[in-house]
Amino acid sequence: MMLFSKKFLGILSVLLLVLVVILFLESDVVKTRYKNNINSLMNKNNQETTQWKSREQIEKYILVTWPVYQHYVSYICDSVEASAAKYNLDRSVVLAIIQTESGFQYNAVSCKNCVGLMQINTAVWKDELQKNHIIDTPKDLYDPANNIEAGCFILNRYLKKSKGNLESALFLYFGMCSKEYSGKVLTNFAHYKLIDLSVERKGG
Repeated sequence: MMLFSKKFLGILSVLLLVLVVILFLESDVVKTRYKNNINSLMNKNNQETTQWKSREQIEKYILVTWPVYQHYVSYICDSVEASAAKYNLDRSVVLAIIQTESGFQYNAVSCKNCVGLMQINTAVWKDELQKNHIIDTPKDLYDPANNIEAGCFILNRYLKKSKGNLESALFLYFGMCSKEYSGKVLTNFAHYKLIDLSVERKGG
């Protein structure tokens, strides 16, 4: 009898979890709950400073979904945890923006010269980021920690401007009123939040 390694079974379990997440999110009930009421869902946890209980499962989800390495994913999650707490953001929102903007590629550059994981527009934000001691030069944005802090700083600013409305803040972040963009971010947000909730239900 062939014995499956623990690593293989672990990857298989995560793949099954991803499939369940996708199928679950396609239901009308979940679309209504996680998209129409997305701000209340975010506000439920944006003050959270407790241990990130779902982190291991989220790292596995990223690893099987995107071509990245374990140590790199851990570094990203360290940075997300620190910056989300500093700027009072839900970690799942930050991860959702990273996935949507760059697919977890730290060296991503857009046609508009937006750079890094959270696609920071240096032409717009360089002076403000330097003033707040987040970067010294635009090259610093290729470091995931600096880029994620910059993205969290910007998102926090836009959330305040939009009085806490996440979708309005996403329009500002993207630079235009795009339902397609906000829909992608909110769907990715629901993926990560569903992993959070599944771990909570199992007792962490």
